[in-house]
Amino acid sequence: EGSMMAQISQEPWSGELKNSPIVEFFMNLELPKKEHFNQSFLLQANERIDMNALQQGMNAIVTQHDMLRAVINGEKGAEHLYVNSAEILPTIEEIDLTAASDYLTAAQNECEKRQTSIQMDKSLFNVAVLHLPSYDLLLMVCHHIVVDAVSWRIILEDLGTAYGQAISGNEIKLQAKTNTYHDYVNAVFNYRNSHTLDQEVNYWRSVQQKMQSLPTSDGKKHERKIAKVELALDKATTENLLYKVSTKFNTEINDLLMTALGRGYYKLTGNNSVSVQFEGHGREDIGGNLLKDRTVGWFTSVYPVVLEGISGDMRKDIRTTKEIMHRVPNKGVGYNILRFIEGENSLDF
Repeated sequence: EGSMMAQISQEPWSGELKNSPIVEFFMNLELPKKEHFNQSFLLQANERIDMNALQQGMNAIVTQHDMLRAVINGEKGAEHLYVNSAEILPTIEEIDLTAASDYLTAAQNECEKRQTSIQMDKSLFNVAVLHLPSYDLLLMVCHHIVVDAVSWRIILEDLGTAYGQAISGNEIKLQAKTNTYHDYVNAVFNYRNSHTLDQEVNYWRSVQQKMQSLPTSDGKKHERKIAKVELALDKATTENLLYKVSTKFNTEINDLLMTALGRGYYKLTGNNSVSVQFEGHGREDIGGNLLKDRTVGWFTSVYPVVLEGISGDMRKDIRTTKEIMHRVPNKGVGYNILRFIEGENSLDF
């Protein structure tokens, strides 16, 4: 791996990007306010933030992680990401709330304002420092189109390193870059017509047919009602699920949760088939010898699993579900590649 790292250019990358499958998936959703599709982190500092050190740290991160310099270019319907050159560094907004009487509400309002005010053609990564009476807050808002959960871990770790180095007056040195998101997109286009992906076509075709035979709603009908239910299992049940049941049936946690979902749906509706949209981190191997463990970008894979054959018999249902889950090829990354990247063998969607 060391020798592969040595071959990866450590220079900032800039230029136009073709849309990756997940970016194409996002564009295809036609969200009414797609600039609101953000992820954010709000960090409380234990001492006042040194603005100079923070600016140095942010500059280093944005120079290293190209996607944080990306903007959206192009006409509606043909929009794509464009990565600016490393001369364009982030401006950190400072908001002074030290005199605010209700500073927590004021801080919340400021955060909400930044969550909804991203201009996708100007910047997809916004940083603000809120000075409160007794501490500082650091807010980072980033459009989901350029980050995912793994990306945030990299950004936060690098920020800690860079800020620490800047505060102690040292030169900022981050770990070496892995392949760029641009390299990844190129690899996807090569993978699209590969023999490996070819072998998945029949599998996804059958999933697609099953899905179309089930009652579905229109994913682009944005006025659909949506409800969120959050449940938590107690410690004993969780341990049971993770260790006892999993060992007994040789299952992973997703197999069991899916079994429960299928059984619940069956009891409620009498239907023994249901399709569920799954998400994976999407950084699986697609050829091209890519190293992606320090690459910031949106890699998520989204794919359907059709659960069928629920009978009401617990043991049988676990076995059926486990088999369906374990049939998904390469953690589902092929689905959106076949769906959104043009190639020789198209699927009907």
